[in-house]
Amino acid sequence: LRMQCRWMGNAQFLTRAFSMANEDRTVLAGTQIIGWDPAAGIIRSWTFDSEGGFSEGVWNWQNDRWIVKANAVMPDGSTGSEQRILTPQDQNRFTWKAVTRQVAGQLLPNAEEVAVVRVTHN
Repeated sequence: LRMQCRWMGNAQFLTRAFSMANEDRTVLAGTQIIGWDPAAGIIRSWTFDSEGGFSEGVWNWQNDRWIVKANAVMPDGSTGSEQRILTPQDQNRFTWKAVTRQVAGQLLPNAEEVAVVRVTHN
């Protein structure tokens, strides 16, 4: 998994481009936009992937970690949801996992926790 994050415009929104590869072949790519919703007083995210799926998430800071409650529409039109848990480890790394996942009313197993590490390029 590779991610690249940048501020948009006047640093009002953060964009994150991501791609997942398997044996040097991209299997999924997409874009996420994260920003403050002043009308609702919350942080929201919108994610769009290369297969035609998309999701909207609501971010909450709880117990030293971000909890993102996300609802999604799959490429076939079915719907799903999950909670994503992002736990900072230090300035350059955090862990990510998805729990309470479901698609089309079917429960899915929790995703394995992964470590995300910042890599800087010169």
